Amino acid sequence: MRSDRMRVAIIISPDIQDKYFASRIIEEFNVVGIFIEPQYRRRSVLEKLAKLFRVLLRERFNPLALSRRLSDAAYYRRYLDSVSTLFKESFYEKAKIIDHYAGCPVYHTRFRDVSSPENVSLLKDLAPDVIAVCGCSILKRDLLSVPPRGTLNLHSGLAPYYRGCSCYFWPLYNNEPEYLGVTIHYVDPGIDKGDIIHQGRPELEADDDEVTIFIKIMKLGTSLMIKSLHEIELGKVRSYKQTEKGRLYLDSDTSVKHFRELHERLKGGLIRDYLKRIESGSVDLPKIIE
Repeated sequence: MRSDRMRVAIIISPDIQDKYFASRIIEEFNVVGIFIEPQYRRRSVLEKLAKLFRVLLRERFNPLALSRRLSDAAYYRRYLDSVSTLFKESFYEKAKIIDHYAGCPVYHTRFRDVSSPENVSLLKDLAPDVIAVCGCSILKRDLLSVPPRGTLNLHSGLAPYYRGCSCYFWPLYNNEPEYLGVTIHYVDPGIDKGDIIHQGRPELEADDDEVTIFIKIMKLGTSLMIKSLHEIELGKVRSYKQTEKGRLYLDSDTSVKHFRELHERLKGGLIRDYLKRIESGSVDLPKIIE
C-alpha cells in the first residue's frame, strides 16, 4: 500500500459483522489502526444472581412471572444461536482477518471507552485523515476533532427516519419495510444526525426475516462506506444535511416480547405482502440520498 495514500483509522465493536466491515476496508485503503470497543460489559456470576434476585423480588416470587421470564430467556437463547450461525456463514471468512492478521495495529479498548484521553492520544499518534466507524459508542468531540477529513459512520437504518439502535428491526415491527436501509453519514456528537453521504436499500425476498435483512444491510453498507471513502480520497465527496428529526430507538426499547411479535408477523407473510404492494405501486418509498 502506497504511504502517500489517505490514512484511515477504524473503530468497531467485537461483533463479527463489524470485523467484516473492517476487513473489507483494509482490502481497499491504507488502514493505520483499528480500535475494537466492547459494547456490552461482562457480568460475573454473582452479578447475574443478584439481578435474578432483584427480578424475583420485584415479581414477588410469582411462579407464573418466573415461568414467563424463563420461557423468554430460552426463546432468546435459541434466537441468538440461530443468528450466530447465520452471521458466521455470512461474515467469518472476511472477519477472521482482523483476529489473525490485520496488517496494522489493533487496539482493544475497555467497555465503551474509545473516547477516553488514552485512546484519543493513541489515535492522534496514528494521524488518520479519516475515521470509519461501525457499532461503537457515541463518540466525543475530542476524538472527532482528530481526523481532518472527518469521521464516517455506517448506520443500519435510513436516517433521519429511523435513528439509534436496531433500525433494521423497528421498520419491520412497525410494518414499514419501506424504511429498511443503510446510511453512510458524517459523525457529529448527536445520534445519527450528521450529514448524509450515501444511502441504500437491501433487495428483499419473500422469505427474508430481520436477520437476513440485517446481513444484506451490513454488506450493502460496507460497500457504500468504501465508495464514500474513495470519494473523500479523490476530493469528490458530497454530503447533505438531515432536515427531519425522525424516530430514535435505544437498546432498552427492544424486548423478547417484540421479537416474538415480529416473528409471528413474519410467519404471517409481512415481507411477502409488502413485496406485493411494491409491485402494485401502492407504497410511497421515502426519499434517500444515493
